[in-house]
Amino acid sequence: MSIQYRSEHDSVGERSVPKDVYYGVQSLRAAENFPITGLAVHPEQINSIAEIKKASAITNLEIGLLDKRVADAIVRACDEIAAGRLHEAFIVDPIQGGAGTSLNMNANEVIANRAIELLGARQKVVAGSLADTDVTGFFRGTAKSCFVVLHYVDGDLAAKDMELLETPVEEDEEEILSSLVREYYGGRTRLPRQILLPCELADQVPLTRMLSEQVGSRVELVTPQRGAKMDLIKLANQNAAEEVERATTREERQNKLLEALGRMLGLPQAPRRMESYDISNTGAADIVAAMTVFEQGRPRKGAYRYFAPRDLDGPDDYASMEQVLTRRFRRYLDGDEKFNARPDLLLIDGGGNHVRVACRVLETMGLDIPAFGMVKDDRHRTRALVTPEGKEIGIQGNQAIFSLIGQIQEETHRFAIEFHRQQQNQRVRGSVLDQIPGVGEKRRAELLKAFKSIKNIKSATLAELEDAVPKNTARAVYDFFHQKGEEPSCE
Repeated sequence: MSIQYRSEHDSVGERSVPKDVYYGVQSLRAAENFPITGLAVHPEQINSIAEIKKASAITNLEIGLLDKRVADAIVRACDEIAAGRLHEAFIVDPIQGGAGTSLNMNANEVIANRAIELLGARQKVVAGSLADTDVTGFFRGTAKSCFVVLHYVDGDLAAKDMELLETPVEEDEEEILSSLVREYYGGRTRLPRQILLPCELADQVPLTRMLSEQVGSRVELVTPQRGAKMDLIKLANQNAAEEVERATTREERQNKLLEALGRMLGLPQAPRRMESYDISNTGAADIVAAMTVFEQGRPRKGAYRYFAPRDLDGPDDYASMEQVLTRRFRRYLDGDEKFNARPDLLLIDGGGNHVRVACRVLETMGLDIPAFGMVKDDRHRTRALVTPEGKEIGIQGNQAIFSLIGQIQEETHRFAIEFHRQQQNQRVRGSVLDQIPGVGEKRRAELLKAFKSIKNIKSATLAELEDAVPKNTARAVYDFFHQKGEEPSCE
């Protein structure tokens, strides 16, 4: 039987690659151009690079740089390789390239192609019999459980949904699964022809009737006992188990990290909620402060807050920080719902003086909350935490803590700069309108609300302006932007 080929492209050009192999053009060129030893890459080296790629995928998923479906497929592909599968697809010479470039590309191609296959782009699964089928899976863990739905269209795995939940103490698996199926499929206007279940449900008959009536066509709930469909149930259950393990592992990892940070700082407990503060200014008119919140080591963006320090004679980081913290914790003591959470740790962007300001505010308000400053190196990375007494606590020796504190510092700085720019833009926008006689704060707000920008105000007709503000104001604005000669340049 003749070999079939697929065409791939790289920077050199087009190359034919055997159709059914997992490696790609980069691996093929390396193998052909550098046949040095004739040996194969050692299995342990292959397994090791698979574990590295898996860790990278999980990390990029956790920080939001990788789609979950894609990350799941990459992780599964890496697990298969680490278990001894697909080693024959690693075809480069073991000593080619001192930096391991060819082996790295070989791994990338194998993992990517297998992940694509797992996502359903190449592999048919029980073609025909799964023309329109959902496969459900469930795993009940001690603390967490997971419900998984695999969607098959024309035999291809088209999509995957999953839901992590706290494991109910009293309900059995059938009750939990029944509730999850009802919740997931209830109210949908389109349902698959067939839904495979991992176990029989006590209410399977009425549930079948309900779903069929819901979409006006027959929907089958099937619990396979053997064969290809049972294999798919096992696959879905495995997916659910992996999600629980991954979530549990991630949670445990975060708990250990926070415990280590607490020990490093001499705290009475792990800092489950951390608040970070940064001041940004370019002058007295543009002073802003940002508060970010990290819970369990993860950013909680819904709890972020902006502050605009008031009544300052000029840029003064210390006075700004004192005012901001006073306002934040006064609202906490007053029972304000937006500020009702008490942090376990304050992280202040700055050195010992900034921390002493924070501690003075907390002491005045009768609050015992530990506070530390974040000291940066010449690359603007947080290299150490500093106590109110000025003692530095190095964090670079612990990579996990170093990364976490660096992330907090960068996120707080980003958030402060974002608000700072918003304030600057608003001030600049307002300054143009302030030049127009008869346009005060109220009319300026009305104009910006109606037209959204100075550009739109400038291009508006007189009639359009009169719809937004009184006629005399509209005339003044129109004449200002349409007077002959040099136009204002401060938009």
